[in-house]
Amino acid sequence: MSRTMGQTRATLVRSAATLRWGLRRHPVVLLVCIVALAVLFPLFAGSPPTYQAEANVVARQVKIDRAALPSYARAVFDSDAMVDQLVARGTVPDRATKVSRLAVIAEKDSILLSVHARAGAAADAARLADRTAAAYVAQLNKGGPDVGSFLVQGPAPVPSSAVNDGAPAAALAALGAVCGVALAIGLLVLLAVARRPLVLADDVASLVGTPVIGTVVLPRGHQPALSETPHVPGLVRTARALLPLTDASVMIVSMIEDAAARQRLLLLMGQVLSRFRTIFVSGPTDLRNAMIECLVSAPGREVGDATRPGLEFIDAIAPADVLEVPHWRLPVLLVIRNGMPRARLRLLVADNVDEEILGVVIVDERGGLRGRRTSLTGWLRSASSSAPTVPARAT
Repeated sequence: MSRTMGQTRATLVRSAATLRWGLRRHPVVLLVCIVALAVLFPLFAGSPPTYQAEANVVARQVKIDRAALPSYARAVFDSDAMVDQLVARGTVPDRATKVSRLAVIAEKDSILLSVHARAGAAADAARLADRTAAAYVAQLNKGGPDVGSFLVQGPAPVPSSAVNDGAPAAALAALGAVCGVALAIGLLVLLAVARRPLVLADDVASLVGTPVIGTVVLPRGHQPALSETPHVPGLVRTARALLPLTDASVMIVSMIEDAAARQRLLLLMGQVLSRFRTIFVSGPTDLRNAMIECLVSAPGREVGDATRPGLEFIDAIAPADVLEVPHWRLPVLLVIRNGMPRARLRLLVADNVDEEILGVVIVDERGGLRGRRTSLTGWLRSASSSAPTVPARAT
């Protein structure tokens, strides 16, 4: 029972994390669905404008009991003879139209009978009320002097505003927005089923077979100045895991499409660890120049300090002529993006199956983040002795 509950809880956590990833990664889907349905619902679900006009019929010289007048007036209005007269005069085409567009209001102990007519235009509603009232008076007067006499009090005024029978436009727009959210969630679920994104560190670790040493949150489209120590969530934990490596080399590997994120991470880790290690970079010329600029311009860092242990970062796409041939397998640090498809990670692991995989770093690029200065020295000096270690190689 407890195992089943644990599996259910894990599934819910994974589903919630996947939905958050989808909403953050594809906000346009949510925005388009909300706006589209909020606009379309009032247009197609809302009722067209309807105008109601009122013509009054007055009962004079009433001979019947006034208490019975309302029921008598409604009976005459609903009679087949009334319908036949309206159809014969061309006022309405059939009984269904008469029922939906015409009505009579007969109040108790009142000699005033109100004929209500509805139409799509204000003038048409007033005209329909006048013609219906004239036909109604003709039917009422057929009762003879034993009932009384009836006449139209005056022409129906043209209504100035429409009658809102359906839900307000604002309510329909709100309903459309809610349905838009549901539609967006459905589309994102379909996308997640097709892509199978990895959004939890536990799933990544179980697939790779090595721990996730950190999830680094980088500001999307913003590169912190190399002369500063930027505050990047998760960078401390990642750098701290590499501190036990002394006079060693680490190969930073990712998929080709994630090269930009991989090199950003490499620069940031080198910038932070240069407080405690002499950093070397084997990789493209622009990457090595960027790291040199970082180490030269940053205060408190000395380039080529022989008193410090060395640490070499090897970029995965470094030219072959700049790579030294090691006497043992180089440790590999896998860099993946948050939400990487499961199949792509399997391919990355298969490409490095013969290497010693040190761990995995998840890069989560988000909008709205800004680089800012912070002191990391105290955190780095508290490096855990349980951090992974690898064979050392002199640089």
